[in-house]
Amino acid sequence: MTWLPEAWNLIIPPAGRTGHLQKFHCSMNGWIYHLIGKERRPHRVAAIQWWRNTSDAIADRLKDGQTFCEVGVFRGANAGSVHFLRPNSPMILVDGWGEHEDTYTAGNDPHGGKPKAWHELNYAAAMRNTESVKDRTVHRGRSVEQAAKVADGSVDLVFLDADHTYKQVKADIEAWLPKVRPGGWLSGHDYNHNGPWKNKWGVAKAVHEVLDKPEVDAGSTWFWRVQ
Repeated sequence: MTWLPEAWNLIIPPAGRTGHLQKFHCSMNGWIYHLIGKERRPHRVAAIQWWRNTSDAIADRLKDGQTFCEVGVFRGANAGSVHFLRPNSPMILVDGWGEHEDTYTAGNDPHGGKPKAWHELNYAAAMRNTESVKDRTVHRGRSVEQAAKVADGSVDLVFLDADHTYKQVKADIEAWLPKVRPGGWLSGHDYNHNGPWKNKWGVAKAVHEVLDKPEVDAGSTWFWRVQ
């Protein structure tokens, strides 16, 4: 038996969402998926709408004990999921929680322009959802500035999920790529995003401009192996 983190109750699809997001609790999906066994990967259990998700894709490339870095933590649901799967992996968590570039508030992200109190609640939730991580380092501030605090070649997998505009994704890739050990992975979220911000975001364009032939996996997540 294991205690499930608060993330179980955090991610509930907003009213009005259609398709699979209307049918299941996004975070609950991930936790139950692992309880039914890895032999069901990579296909969903169609009758009950359980799906392989982003944390599965990350865990497939991260051995337990290897260092994971998430840039853009929000409430810590994904980091908590990765910890559930790789309980001995050190974590570096990077997020501005209210401090970000101007591009983030120019109508490019649903989290942009929120009041300080809202960001503080998200920060507190992220700390609770990752409090069981034995080796946790938290850097609060802008992505590129915080990258300078992380030693080159010290991380096995970096996951970028911060400002999704072309300019900032490219800057994040260039800042965080040197932090990955040879053989490790640089990755990110929303590669194939089709939501209301698809025309304002530039994830795929930035990825292809800097990196060559990334892998695309569950949860619209891209991965690039560092040679």
